[in-house]
Amino acid sequence: MTIPLSYRLGKVLGTGAYGLVFQAIEANSGRTVALKKSRVSQRVKRTILRYESTVLQLLQGHPAIPVIYGYGQLPHFEYLAMELLGPSVKECATSRVPVKTVVSVIEQMLSALEHVYKCGFVHRDIKPENLLCSLTDPSKVMLIDFGISQRIKSGPPQKYDPLKESRHIVGTLHWSSLNAHDGIGESLTLFC
Repeated sequence: MTIPLSYRLGKVLGTGAYGLVFQAIEANSGRTVALKKSRVSQRVKRTILRYESTVLQLLQGHPAIPVIYGYGQLPHFEYLAMELLGPSVKECATSRVPVKTVVSVIEQMLSALEHVYKCGFVHRDIKPENLLCSLTDPSKVMLIDFGISQRIKSGPPQKYDPLKESRHIVGTLHWSSLNAHDGIGESLTLFC
């Protein structure tokens, strides 16, 4: 596989529905990054990583949103370089977790979701695998994977139909919100 000379690929950190995530080193700065790689089909008008890069650029500045370093597209694949993070909340929660830690994670994610919503988006795939711990501060949790996020439509709230656009459920069914199952629109995403 060929990645532009500005990155040296290391080990595979994970796989997803749309591609692979590698640990990579940015040649110019020596910075270690997470590099997401996805195949590009000539038939697809909106590539997942280009869209995710655009969304992340709009969300920058919040402590629970990873820093992005670059996006690129070659003939058969695209890539997104971003802040390298640690294990997921799912991986960290293998034993009993103190209540104080749980409350901290919830507060951080509510703050992140509020920021995402104020910037005009709904994430659409909130799950423990998409909440990663910071490498520099393991008590800090980051929200990742904005490839299937959606811009909030303006105007009066509409009934949300998860099957409307693609005729299949978007995101992870097991972790989708009760509001999505009940057909309530994105205007109530943060309602608890």
